[in-house]
Amino acid sequence: MEELSKEQAEALRRKQAVLDRGLYTPIPHELYREKMPEMQARYDKQDVRDALFIYTFLQAYVNGQSEKDVYMWAFLTVKQIAERTGIDRNRVKPLCDILENESLLKTETKRTATGRKKFYMPLL
Repeated sequence: MEELSKEQAEALRRKQAVLDRGLYTPIPHELYREKMPEMQARYDKQDVRDALFIYTFLQAYVNGQSEKDVYMWAFLTVKQIAERTGIDRNRVKPLCDILENESLLKTETKRTATGRKKFYMPLL
């Protein structure tokens, strides 16, 4: 293999810095190269785009504390998802339903100290 260019070395350095801080979840190439085209054959392309955006967004909010019972679950409200992504709150559930139908997301309503709350587990 040839020596890395300055830009390639910088890209690798930045990626490693993020990994070292525990802030990186790799997004499988399969998601966009294979799964997305399959989904676009079954659903509206914009819905697929927004559903996959929610999927990757939820990945960023997964709880990483393995000693907790909410490990690997994201627990944002629909309002938080809508405000942070810019996707209308009325579209969040239908888009999550697409992800569940495609086995990319598991949702569960759990009891918490403040009542019942929806939890999301991105899968792939």
